[in-house]
Amino acid sequence: MYDHDHPACRKLQEVGQEITSKVKPRAVVVFSSHWHASRDTVEVNNAEITELMYDGFLTFGPDQNPLNVPIVQVSLFKTEDPIQHYRLGQAVAKLREENIQIIVSGMAVHNLRDLRFT
Repeated sequence: MYDHDHPACRKLQEVGQEITSKVKPRAVVVFSSHWHASRDTVEVNNAEITELMYDGFLTFGPDQNPLNVPIVQVSLFKTEDPIQHYRLGQAVAKLREENIQIIVSGMAVHNLRDLRFT
């Protein structure tokens, strides 16, 4: 999303500032709705430089990481089975106890242009 004046963009910036100033995580795990592995498998990308997941959104390189912590991208299953994804969430939930921030993109936040703040 390149429209910096859109309320969704401003809100995401606020969330980012809260994460960097208050949460201060040891690492960040991002589940991307733009990356699907197979029906029963998720994949992990921990490469420093990747061109996989930006899909037209603003990018930043490792030298621009405001948290200066590892960021790991994880795929979703190539299925819309809610139980399977719910169990994936249960499996990674304990990471929060280790101060690892979990960010998930998907259906609820996917079409930011249509998001209305009323």
